[in-house]
Amino acid sequence: MRDYIKAIAVLAVPLVILLIFAISPYRIDIAGWTLQKINLDNTIGIDFTNIFQSDEDMIAKADSIAAKEQETEVDTAAQRILLFGDSMVEGLTPRLADYCAQNGHTLYSICWYGSTTVGWAGRIDSLRSYVAWASPDYIMVTLGGNELETRDTQHRKECVMQIMEVIGNRPCVWIATPSWVENPTITGIQQSVVGKKRFYDSTKLTLQRGSDHMHPTLSAFNQWVDSIALWMSSPATAHPIRMDCPAKGIKRKWNSIIIGIDGVRRGAHIPVKPDNTENQPETEPAENDIPENAETPSAPAAPPQPVQETTAVPATQTE
Repeated sequence: MRDYIKAIAVLAVPLVILLIFAISPYRIDIAGWTLQKINLDNTIGIDFTNIFQSDEDMIAKADSIAAKEQETEVDTAAQRILLFGDSMVEGLTPRLADYCAQNGHTLYSICWYGSTTVGWAGRIDSLRSYVAWASPDYIMVTLGGNELETRDTQHRKECVMQIMEVIGNRPCVWIATPSWVENPTITGIQQSVVGKKRFYDSTKLTLQRGSDHMHPTLSAFNQWVDSIALWMSSPATAHPIRMDCPAKGIKRKWNSIIIGIDGVRRGAHIPVKPDNTENQPETEPAENDIPENAETPSAPAAPPQPVQETTAVPATQTE
């Protein structure tokens, strides 16, 4: 009986190796000869194309989906826009609110300090609740500042995919963090999932930084948004929308939720930090739990100009 099992094992191992080779994207060259693969897709009727996917394959697939969404002209309809992500949301929101006020859009923002793709994917039901609260036509995501040099690439990719599942068929853009490190890993991960036409690469922008050497200054945040807005209204994005330059003195307003670094809901617009927050439960948006509106006159601003692209200068992370 043992000899029978050994014989099966001897035959099975080479077959398994050949099967893996047949469905993998790799090839084997021996002395100038390339081993020919069997097309198992046609032979047994099973699609193996998604088992081994490189980043290039995923980008191509995401771009093909985005191409189907591609509008021939700028969508001039008023949009309900949801911007969510990490602390960069706080700096982006005011200037983005100027653009929304100018172009008839309604802005909702969710700033979760210190958050990551892993954190949002870990609270995917909360994200669904926030999306239901805002009921957006268009979604903007900015994440990655707290995971620029991650080595856990596969897990991050899965988390981005989970977030994209919640976004669904809605037009969306992912905004990369202006990097203070060279070649941030998270940027390639995000772009490989969402595609180039739904990804704004901010990593090469030259932006003045605040005292922490990471977050841009107020004026630099405004420059950043101006550059994003130009891109969002151009054919470079899958679903261009109207983003005309805001008029001077326009009144901006937005609906916002602030979440502390501990994951506890703090309030709206300006974070509220009670003395005793350890035992506070996180609250989710509901029909009777609508965040406040933030409304302020915008500061005069020059017409937007593309921000100069250059190599990012590394700085010490102080988080």
